[in-house]
Amino acid sequence: MSAGAAAAAAAVDEWSASPGEVDGEVLEVLRTARSSGWRVGLLTNATTRLHDDLRRLRLDDAFDVVVNSADLGIAKPDPRVFEAACLSLGSPLAGCSFVDDTRVNVEAAAERGLRVHLYGGVRSLADFLGVGTSATSE
Repeated sequence: MSAGAAAAAAAVDEWSASPGEVDGEVLEVLRTARSSGWRVGLLTNATTRLHDDLRRLRLDDAFDVVVNSADLGIAKPDPRVFEAACLSLGSPLAGCSFVDDTRVNVEAAAERGLRVHLYGGVRSLADFLGVGTSATSE
């Protein structure tokens, strides 16, 4: 293996070592929403590692459905991803809400008829979902 290939392999191994971090306050809001009757799905432009990463983070049961662009072959903001996510939740587009921290994705979802929210923090997320948690109370 050449020095460049070895360095590239080491970089991939380092990048792959961590599955990411969980924002405990956001997770609490999502759990409260689910216990209040919301069906919660994860729609993400992730890699094929997603399901393993969710398991490693102990989030494999945190969502009712997981829709991954790597599985679909299309990614946000393609309108078809929103259709796929809503279909997975068993809901029409107009019956789904979508939260994202990227404006172009929120705008694309709104154009498809979803109720949308541009993520700006845990308190605004809880307000959007109509749930209160200890993470949002002072």
